[in-house]
Amino acid sequence: MLASFLKDQYGGLDVLVNNAAITYKMADTAPFSEQAENTIKINFFATLNVCHHLFPLLRPHARVVNVSSSEGKLSHIPNPELRQKLSSETLTEEE
Repeated sequence: MLASFLKDQYGGLDVLVNNAAITYKMADTAPFSEQAENTIKINFFATLNVCHHLFPLLRPHARVVNVSSSEGKLSHIPNPELRQKLSSETLTEEE
């Protein structure tokens, strides 16, 4: 719906700013599995969905800005193998 509106009203996009992220406080009582699921849904999949839906509207020479915080640093991931995999420049969506 949003993509259709933007295309109809403006014909395309010159700038796309991705700024979707959440983090939980250490003292949060929500189960870890719930925190992990919600965090991945917002921080990864929401951003990915915006890209899939709005990238086709980008005009030539458009700019994309991805905003994040220090909470999103891969160094916060305690598992070194997972951290290395997520750091790979060849990582694909399928992985």
